[in-house]
Amino acid sequence: MSTIMKRETSSLHFPIVGKVLAAFSNRWKRIGRFFQSLESFEGVFSNRWKLAPVRSTRFLASLRVSLLLVCLYMIAAGPVSAQQTIYNRNDSGTANWWDGANPWWYSSWGNQNRPDNDGRGNVRYDHNNNRPDSVNGAFFQLRTLTMESAANENRTFNAADDGGISLSVGLYNESSATHTFNVPIGVDGSEVTFDADSGNLVFQQEIFGNNNDLTFTGSVDITVSGVMSGDDGGVITKTGSGTLTISNSGNTHDKRFVIDNGVLSISASRNLGEDPAGNYANKVTLTGGTLRATASFGLNQYYATTLGANETST
Repeated sequence: MSTIMKRETSSLHFPIVGKVLAAFSNRWKRIGRFFQSLESFEGVFSNRWKLAPVRSTRFLASLRVSLLLVCLYMIAAGPVSAQQTIYNRNDSGTANWWDGANPWWYSSWGNQNRPDNDGRGNVRYDHNNNRPDSVNGAFFQLRTLTMESAANENRTFNAADDGGISLSVGLYNESSATHTFNVPIGVDGSEVTFDADSGNLVFQQEIFGNNNDLTFTGSVDITVSGVMSGDDGGVITKTGSGTLTISNSGNTHDKRFVIDNGVLSISASRNLGEDPAGNYANKVTLTGGTLRATASFGLNQYYATTLGANETST
């Protein structure tokens, strides 16, 4: 007499979980496809259930629940950056950063309407079309922004409709052109680098330093005329042989300066940040570069300056 084993069922099927996750957002499509592919894995186990039906069924049910809980934890913990490479399209016909003409090409997805649809990615320009840019409608979340050598004509980025650029790693000018950012910049990584490697960089609106570190580097010049803000510490470091000019006398940050190389050029004490209420040790440390004053003024009485072995102060 043969015994027919009855297959136990569970409501947490791999294909269903996969479809839900795929629909959740573009970021989870790959995870969704992974769950859908496990349908064939379940079939392999089904063919073996006649040998150990209860154990196989319990194993599959436990696996489904465990994988679902892992994915729910990932969603609750926040977005995971795929760090795609994203190019601004030279043939989009629009200068808008957010536009239905899909001005962005993603390495994994193709054309998209904005540069941060997959979280923070690496955004690059390799052309001179569609200038000036309109950074419109959002504070875009980027990992890096790089101007490649082919973007060799001056470009201006203008803010529109509360637009801005948030960076978690850095902004790099590999071209010979001067690129001007008339748009707010958010420093949203523990250390963000601004690198004028081959061409100048100009920042005309506020740089939100928060409590993070900023490094200005490169062999050519960087000019910051917008307000630099930020509370609760952090360091602004000058490296590279170029000149960093800070000209705004309304800066509100409380960061320290370290000049390792090149020139930090200022024309007023307030270029260095908000006046402290008491002694501020090591406000400026020179370890190999130059602090240059382009006007006559006195440093705030509470600032302390540390001179290294190879520095100059003019």
